[in-house]
Amino acid sequence: MIRKLVTRGRYRVSIVKYQWKRLRNVWLGERYMEWERLLKSGKVVMGHASYGEPPIVRTFRYDHSRLIIGKYSQIGGTFMLGGQHAIQHVTTYPLRWRLDLP
Repeated sequence: MIRKLVTRGRYRVSIVKYQWKRLRNVWLGERYMEWERLLKSGKVVMGHASYGEPPIVRTFRYDHSRLIIGKYSQIGGTFMLGGQHAIQHVTTYPLRWRLDLP
C-alpha cells in the first residue's frame, strides 16, 4: 500500500508539505501563523493599512464571534473572543466600584 503511494507521489508530496509547514512555523512563528489562519477563516477582519505585531487571539471552538479592526489602526495585545458571556445578564463583577460610578 505504501509502495503504491510512493510510486504515485502522493506520500512524498504530503511529507514535503508537512515539512514546509513546520519550517514556516519556525521561521515566522506560531503566533503569526495562527493570526494568518484566523484572517483566512474570517474570525478576524482587518481594515486597510492597519499595522502592528499580530496580537494573541484566544477563540472558542463553537463560538462565532469575530474581531473587527478598523482602517489605519495599530494593533497589539491579547483579545479573547466569545466565551458565551451574555451581556444581557447580571454580572458579579464590581463595576460601580471599579469605574467610580454612583
